[in-house]
Amino acid sequence: MKFSDFEAAFVRENRILKAFLCGALILSGISTTLVLMGKSYVIYTNGAIFEERLLAEDVCRQGFLSVVSGEPSKTIITPALLAILGRNSMPLPTPTLLKVESLERGACKIIMKSEDTLHAFKVGLIEGNALPFYYQIQQIDEIKIEEKEL
Repeated sequence: MKFSDFEAAFVRENRILKAFLCGALILSGISTTLVLMGKSYVIYTNGAIFEERLLAEDVCRQGFLSVVSGEPSKTIITPALLAILGRNSMPLPTPTLLKVESLERGACKIIMKSEDTLHAFKVGLIEGNALPFYYQIQQIDEIKIEEKEL
């Protein structure tokens, strides 16, 4: 075999390998782009769970129970409300929580029974990423219990 024939065969094989390499790079680039740019859609049939705000209800429950017990939690209650509670505490004898529900964004409703009387409270929340549990209680107002809740 002559050197010129060997060189021609070598150059021809290199061109084929380069073509395969370019094709493989183009296909992998296209597939990577499609994966990164592609959007996946998830359809969830029970959308009500996204409207419940479960963490807000837990913060309302735990914060309110800590206020009623006489030892307000510093992580769940704002410093302004802690200062008010330091002057005027609101302990209730033997509280029993009956219902905690999310009213609207930034508010919860708590219905509780203390001895033989029912009490309802509207708990105002602030929210933010800097807060330890995303929510903090900023106000507690006693409200009237509606007829349908009895």
